[in-house]
Amino acid sequence: IGFVWTTKRVGRESHPDQYSKPNPEAIARIIEDEKPRHDDLSSSATEGLETRVNVGRRLAEALQEYLGNDSIRLMQTYEMPRKIDTKWQTKYTELVHHLIEHGNCDVPRKSGPLGIWVSNQRRSHKEGSISQLRREYLDSIGFVWTTKRIGNRWLPDQYSRPDPKAIVRIIDDEKLRHEDLTSGAPESLKVRFEADRYLVEALQEYLAIIENNQ
Repeated sequence: IGFVWTTKRVGRESHPDQYSKPNPEAIARIIEDEKPRHDDLSSSATEGLETRVNVGRRLAEALQEYLGNDSIRLMQTYEMPRKIDTKWQTKYTELVHHLIEHGNCDVPRKSGPLGIWVSNQRRSHKEGSISQLRREYLDSIGFVWTTKRIGNRWLPDQYSRPDPKAIVRIIDDEKLRHEDLTSGAPESLKVRFEADRYLVEALQEYLAIIENNQ
């Protein structure tokens, strides 16, 4: 079923170290192995045997349901580890909304959680610890990496332009993750799909603003 055996710590959270694909053929073999154990159970069977047969039946039914719905396809869609975790993505989406409303990514640290997050991205960039993918996401919307002090305020040192082509690529990458989500999908997968959808909608709105201003 694609069980993950090892995890690694990313910030305060533990994430799978390496994903593996579910094996439909192996699942089918397990179903066949379990099925004979609950066929033709005699009325004189012991309670222990009845319990074992019922366990086998429930396992076979669960695995049959798993093979019969879209869960495997969804897992294959998500088989690669996410380089952009949901928590970071959510803050990035908030920044895009700020950009849409205010026309810039200048969020003072003292303004609250988003300002602290923006400051942390600049610090990570300065220290060289930010991932290439996170940098690409931020560069795509014209994020300002350095600031300078003018009086009592910290202002952008140099502005950069958004990259519409890069934004389109991000939208296309995220769109694949929230198509055809089944009602039986795990809650954690639903949360990830929702985060993707909010990001796509925000970037599409921002992209429309860029196109209208050209």
